[in-house]
Amino acid sequence: MNRSFSIALRLVAGGVFFFLTACKDDPTTGTTRVDGQVVERQGRRPVGNGTVQVWLAGKGGGYGPVGTPQPCDAQGRFSFDFDATNETGYLLKAQAPPGYLTDWAEAPALTAGRKNTGLTVPVLAPAWLRLVLVDEPPKSRVILTITGYAGSGETLRFPNDTLLVRPILAGVTPSIAWFINDQGQSKQSFQLIQPAALDTVTVRIPFYRVPPVCRAPEPMSCPVISCGRQLAGGLWRRPDVGHDPGRRRGGAAPEPQARGQRHDAGLAGGPGRGKRSRTHHRAGDAG
Repeated sequence: MNRSFSIALRLVAGGVFFFLTACKDDPTTGTTRVDGQVVERQGRRPVGNGTVQVWLAGKGGGYGPVGTPQPCDAQGRFSFDFDATNETGYLLKAQAPPGYLTDWAEAPALTAGRKNTGLTVPVLAPAWLRLVLVDEPPKSRVILTITGYAGSGETLRFPNDTLLVRPILAGVTPSIAWFINDQGQSKQSFQLIQPAALDTVTVRIPFYRVPPVCRAPEPMSCPVISCGRQLAGGLWRRPDVGHDPGRRRGGAAPEPQARGQRHDAGLAGGPGRGKRSRTHHRAGDAG
């Protein structure tokens, strides 16, 4: 009897201990301890003098900050408490100068109402993109769209020769692409890049437009040399006037011929026979 009671008592005590141990890591609400270190994702080196921020998932999607950013020391270490009002949905992100930050997909999750110790918060190292825009002759008015950074990129209307510097993240920006819209005609190019941590990568983006069709009335007033309307031997064909084969550049035009009067000079061999001939007379010669 005493032996059976002792066994039962041990089983009850073991169950209570197991229950308490299992519940120790279950999320709840209330005071939540957070401590750990911020490290560079590429080299796992400590990144100091930054801040960490707790984020909570919203019911409608997205995340919102919880409390204020907490400072880190020179070795990236941090330790603080916050009051959890939800049991789930907490993440921890970090950032540090000159541009280190944590990717959302790599932010560690927090267990609400418990101690979250020994955390490692990875951050991506910054790099910079140097965009050299070159308006090659003939000068153009195009719409330029550049992608590969800053979400969907950016669109520039009628850019000139320009130098742009944009921040990017090392190791996660494999290429830069650009699209040139020239009066409805699109051109696409790209360049592969491998930015290292705290490095600057240069991408040259040339753009130009197709020469317009020349419609100038005289050769010297045409802005495009090879417009396809200058004829061999210096002759020029205006688009709205018929070509005069007797006129050359620098020479005098032949005397214009007045409108003639057409009449039948008669038919050889009588009416209805032979070949009909036609003659033109200058105005005023009749009589």
